[in-house]
Amino acid sequence: MTRLVDEERVLLGTYKALGYTSGAVMLKYIIYSLSACIFGTLLGVSTAIFLFPYAINSAYGIMYSMPSLIYKIPWLDILICFLLSVACTTLSTAASLMKDLKLAPSVLMRPKTPKAGKRILIERVSAVWKKLSFSTKVTARNLFRYRTRFLMTVIGIAGCCALILASLGMYDSVSAITAKQYGENAISKYDFQIAFDNAQTTGTHTASFNAAASDARIRDLTLVGMIPRLDICRFCKLFGYYRARIVKRQLFSGVPVS
Repeated sequence: MTRLVDEERVLLGTYKALGYTSGAVMLKYIIYSLSACIFGTLLGVSTAIFLFPYAINSAYGIMYSMPSLIYKIPWLDILICFLLSVACTTLSTAASLMKDLKLAPSVLMRPKTPKAGKRILIERVSAVWKKLSFSTKVTARNLFRYRTRFLMTVIGIAGCCALILASLGMYDSVSAITAKQYGENAISKYDFQIAFDNAQTTGTHTASFNAAASDARIRDLTLVGMIPRLDICRFCKLFGYYRARIVKRQLFSGVPVS
């Protein structure tokens, strides 16, 4: 917004010369910055609350039985983020406008006097400075002349690279889970699980275990859990049939004869 105000300096002078008050001119740019804050906040909140959880839940749903998402909107956090964005854009815009609108229209309609140039640190190293081309020297001087723009550009590029790297890292992490968990030489060695919806007593679970163990297709059967607590069951490969649901964690795992 500060750069926009600087670029439309002549237009500001024209507005004032036509009789517009400073408040009317300032209101135009403040409404512009506020609209950007509102639409940016709506887009960011929608992405963070609805899109990201859905994508992550869908990724884990490839291997696990995930419950339905319950969306909860943190209104206080959204309000704080919106106020911070307004403070960063609107206040900086108003400060830049107030400085320019104090000048006479005739001054504003003339190009802004550039900042006085001065020698930079690298110029003192004559052996290096003399080998640089003219365009390189101008670029180096502008970097130190407009330090704020240079710093904001560096921060913006760093943020974009961080987001790209994080998204690629998340993709690699999620895509590798299936192979490491269930592939060859993976963590999970069993071929299927038997899960009970209801809490099992000693007699019922023993009978079920013995019935499954007596099946000729099963080579080995192991009781791996009898703690009744709500958990998310992994995809259960039961004789070629996949099923997954939220169950109480009372599981048998077995390896059928190949």
